[in-house]
Amino acid sequence: PSWKVLACASNAAVIRAWAGLGYNRRALVLRDIARQVIALGEPKDREGWLALKGIGPYTSAAIMAFANQEAILPIDTNVRRFCGRFLLGKTYPQPEDDEKIQQKASHLMDSRRAYDVPQAIFDFSSVYCTKVPNCAVCPMQKDCLAAKTFLSGHVSTPKQMIKKSYERVHGNKKHPDRIYRGRILKRVREAGRPAGSHPFHWPAC
Repeated sequence: PSWKVLACASNAAVIRAWAGLGYNRRALVLRDIARQVIALGEPKDREGWLALKGIGPYTSAAIMAFANQEAILPIDTNVRRFCGRFLLGKTYPQPEDDEKIQQKASHLMDSRRAYDVPQAIFDFSSVYCTKVPNCAVCPMQKDCLAAKTFLSGHVSTPKQMIKKSYERVHGNKKHPDRIYRGRILKRVREAGRPAGSHPFHWPAC
């Protein structure tokens, strides 16, 4: 949809259109961002995007890299992991390393195809540079500053990175809260949509 159509959409309309694409809250945040764009105008640079409520450092960088093809590296968990290891030699880089990563990675960002670099890192990280990296068969091993440390076998995952799963359950309910939230949202999406109906179309403002 256009900014205007998305800005005009109701919660139910947004959730129905977003079905199967991830957390519903993200769709509602996008709608709220669209309303800000309509009111303030579409930002022209990263600082402008950062000024909008709901957009952080990663999203603003991603917009500039993928939509505007600017030589900016969007740093998410996967990019931080690969670049922190490859460029800085840190086995488990943290968010506080992002500025150094951005500086070191600047020579990788060819302004002509800047958007290809983060996409390549996403794909590479999912295969080789995972939380427990597969350094033994990694094609970048010889140039990676952290490879030797991992291959030594003396690296352990930092305690702060080991998350314990926790499911909130109220009272004597049979299932965790997320199950009931999912069922409620499913009813919202399906409301007014008979079986076999056509795919959702954005309403006109």
